[in-house]
Amino acid sequence: MIKLGDCIFNEDVVVLVKPTEDGKATSILLKYTGKIRIEIPFEEAVGCFIAVGLLPGAAGTDVIQVPSEDVLVLTQLHREGFRYLARDYDGKLFAYGCAPSKGVFGWRANHREGTPKRVSKGCAFVTWDDEQPLSITAMLQDLNQ
Repeated sequence: MIKLGDCIFNEDVVVLVKPTEDGKATSILLKYTGKIRIEIPFEEAVGCFIAVGLLPGAAGTDVIQVPSEDVLVLTQLHREGFRYLARDYDGKLFAYGCAPSKGVFGWRANHREGTPKRVSKGCAFVTWDDEQPLSITAMLQDLNQ
């Protein structure tokens, strides 16, 4: 668990951390709940991530950089109606319209949902170890701000 300001959350749900536009706070994208703003300086937030072992190095290190190719993949999937990404045990990545549930070796789509789409490459930040699927909508909202 990480405590930043008045927020406490699991470190495994952090997708993206960046300074706010005004530079006075930290914006954190969480896998399942979306973006939160914490009223502490970015350097202090990064120091916390270093202290808990999530980030090696100094305060200037990026927590996550999403390649532009991955942003294009996420944008296209969102346009096609897919809202979640999850990677199976064997490394295959799939996009889903509704949140899938994690099985023993793969993710299962809701039976009322359409067919999941295989994503052939990219999005290495989505792993089998994730307990929940990545919200494409939340990720794009934060990347576009």
